[in-house]
Amino acid sequence: MTLTLCKNRFWLFITLFLLTFFSMVSAHEQGSDNYTMPKDVLSNGGDKSNSSNYQMVATVGQNATIKGTANGKVLYSGFHHPANTSLTPFLVKLVAVIDPSPVCKGEDFEVTFQVAPVESQPVDGIQVYLDFEPDKMQINSIASSGVLDFTLMEEFDNATGYINFAAGSWENAPPTGNFELVTINFTALEESEETLLQVDPDQSSSTFGGEYLPQEADDTPVTIEECNQLGCKVALQGRASPPDPSWETELKIYAEGNIYTINTDNEGHCQLPKELSEGDYSLCVKNSHTLANRIGPPVAVNGDDMIDFGTLLEGDVNDDNKVFMDDFTLLLQSKDKCQGASGYNANANLNADNCVNTDDALLLKANYFKPKGNEEPSICEWDNSVTPSVLRSGVRDGGGTVTLRTAPIPSGLIAGTTFDVVVQVQANKQLAEGAAAYLNFDPEQLQVNHLTVGNTFDFVLQNEFDNTQGHINFAAGVWDNEVPKGLFTLVTINMTVLQVGGEETLSFNTTAPRQTEASSGGKSVISEQRGEVVIIAPASCQLYAVHDEKRNDSQFFTMRFDDLTISALGPLYKGHDIEALAIHPETNMIYAASGDNVTNGKPGHFYRVDGENGDIYPVGSTLFDEIEDLTFSPDGILYAWAKGDGLITIDDLTTGEGTLVLPYSKPLIEGLTLKKNEGNVFFGAVGTDLWQYDLVAKTLEVICPDKLLGETEALEIMPDGLLKPDGLLLIGTHNVPFGLHAFNPETCEVIEADKTLSNQYNDVEGIAVPVEACGK
Repeated sequence: MTLTLCKNRFWLFITLFLLTFFSMVSAHEQGSDNYTMPKDVLSNGGDKSNSSNYQMVATVGQNATIKGTANGKVLYSGFHHPANTSLTPFLVKLVAVIDPSPVCKGEDFEVTFQVAPVESQPVDGIQVYLDFEPDKMQINSIASSGVLDFTLMEEFDNATGYINFAAGSWENAPPTGNFELVTINFTALEESEETLLQVDPDQSSSTFGGEYLPQEADDTPVTIEECNQLGCKVALQGRASPPDPSWETELKIYAEGNIYTINTDNEGHCQLPKELSEGDYSLCVKNSHTLANRIGPPVAVNGDDMIDFGTLLEGDVNDDNKVFMDDFTLLLQSKDKCQGASGYNANANLNADNCVNTDDALLLKANYFKPKGNEEPSICEWDNSVTPSVLRSGVRDGGGTVTLRTAPIPSGLIAGTTFDVVVQVQANKQLAEGAAAYLNFDPEQLQVNHLTVGNTFDFVLQNEFDNTQGHINFAAGVWDNEVPKGLFTLVTINMTVLQVGGEETLSFNTTAPRQTEASSGGKSVISEQRGEVVIIAPASCQLYAVHDEKRNDSQFFTMRFDDLTISALGPLYKGHDIEALAIHPETNMIYAASGDNVTNGKPGHFYRVDGENGDIYPVGSTLFDEIEDLTFSPDGILYAWAKGDGLITIDDLTTGEGTLVLPYSKPLIEGLTLKKNEGNVFFGAVGTDLWQYDLVAKTLEVICPDKLLGETEALEIMPDGLLKPDGLLLIGTHNVPFGLHAFNPETCEVIEADKTLSNQYNDVEGIAVPVEACGK
């Protein structure tokens, strides 16, 4: 008897014992109070003596109970389990199913063993010992179906040609109908009209309830043919020089609506499925972490009689046939992890060395942003519906979404001016592992000089601009640096103004493939892109105002100081309810805000206004429901009165978000401005009363009771030299035709320079005069 046979029979004995044990335990959990000890028990001297007075009281599965001693020795009771005679055992058949059949030489195929009990016989344990010809086929893997959920043995030997598999029911109930037991994956090595898979009946068995069941299994013939398959070859990036195990990989072929799986050898050589041949069609080939290549039409062999798939480009970690930011952040999660480690993602191991490191990141970087919208003719339009995608992990920190925006852009730019656009990531409490900013600009108005990388993201994936197309493409992520939160700079763009004018000059692109995004945990987490950059015309030296038409329609207008000409500025903004207007004291940029009577737009929203054409550009919510007026301090702090809330500041003009600095539900101030040359004393209009608030002294008082022309909704302090005496207030009064109505807060007198400049604008909600522009 050979050593192998001895070993096999030993394991057969152990496995059959375990199958019987499983069968007994799963089938008989019962009390044993009525069991008695067998009559003959060994005494201390070795002779047999009567022991009928001993009785067992334990239950199956419990420890044996001590019932007595023999000559001072402890006597333990055990179980005698009679065979189950409640069921008559029926035959169990094993049936093998081969897929595909016949098999092509060199191809993988599967044999699935199905169990077919007769008369719905329950089965709680099966062992299958299978012999095969190892020169005809080799085993790759064994996979239990899980119906018998406790695997007892799973071994094979490709040298001697055997498989030994055993499993039993543990948690699952013993099945009674037909079921799959196990699937074995083979590779066909040599042609054969009929090579047999033989189940050895002496080393195979089926059980239920502690009994062996009659088992039957026919020999399974396998036919292996020379299918004249086309040879193929592929080149893989980052691998060691072939021949090398890293070239052995799985490829998926998508051809004429069907998908096939093939494997390469250690030189990248393979065979096409037998269904595919040369012809006037195209096919696509892809690995789970590469981009797809299209071959043909036609599909034809080259000089070495192979279909050349070309080089598959690495980096598609999530298997969607693009290499973008989400691929990089998925790779980052497996950084410095090797096969077997927790969190290791095999699809991030781009160079197949079983570890994820900088070499993999550099492979991804080399192919980042490919394919470019399927513009390249060699790129295959891969059908993602048939591609098994790698699961993306979720966001790792519940801090909300991420916003890309620009820092404030210099305004009033003229031709020849060079300036910086700082693109920022506002991550709040969210971890941001990478971000991609794609911007469009008008190349007739602007040109890019250079891009400067921020300090937070240390791994740059894309850094390019095109002054012909008007494109800026920048992407970067964390590699060695700590994953950031909060606000930080992604990239700074240095630009030069070629000419002023036009509409959208610089803005974020939000559509694929140039889609601005941020990523965390391999998932896109960006909710919006803010900070659309447009070169807006600043205010010139004239009065700017906004009139409330009907109930909530808003019309901007201007008044020249030299001839008092009044002109509409821009269109009528229906339903916007613009209530407030202010001009920055240094940049001359015009800002506006809305009230709460909004039917087109949003309540309490912050806007920028073009000083030449009256176009408005939404910035963002002030976080308050109704803004009654805006005013800048001399040093550029923007204050606002939020009706029902109090005095607020808008600290960031790129977001418009406000912060409450003085809670006041009453009085309901509608006009607000700062006293001349002071940054802490405010004038406020409530009906026909003029109020004064000292921000330092914290005093609020009426200084001119019932002295205004009527219900006053707009106040603006006039720059020196425009109206005499200096320090006058310009007022906007409800239902009073707009004229040059000024008010002296020192004497509480109305100065009416002209009452009837415009009968059209009789409900002025906001007034602003550019200090810097008129100071020239």
